[in-house]
Amino acid sequence: ENLKDITAKDLAASVVAARQVGHVAAEDLSDVLVETLAGQLDKLSLQRVSFFITAFAKHSVADAKFWRAAASAVSGSSDDITPQVLVSLFDAFRKSGLRSEPLYSKLSHRVYGVLE
Repeated sequence: ENLKDITAKDLAASVVAARQVGHVAAEDLSDVLVETLAGQLDKLSLQRVSFFITAFAKHSVADAKFWRAAASAVSGSSDDITPQVLVSLFDAFRKSGLRSEPLYSKLSHRVYGVLE
């Protein structure tokens, strides 16, 4: 796990800051950060994934690769989920602009599971 010592907020802020530099090398760094995270999401707990999703939405990081990997990690997770995490996920995915019927369907089913 390459990300264990980096917080979601710090990583999202680093991606944004690297892109604001306006240099090719900084852009490459931001791409590597996003690709590394996207490749690690399915290995993280659902709660940790939700932190990255929330941070990337808050910082308006719009990389499709990240959002597809995040949707896949959430859809494929069997971790228990709290109502707070569900609300955060719905809000973050909405802010990202991601349109994925299967993802929203799975999240909706999880809402019913939490309510039972």
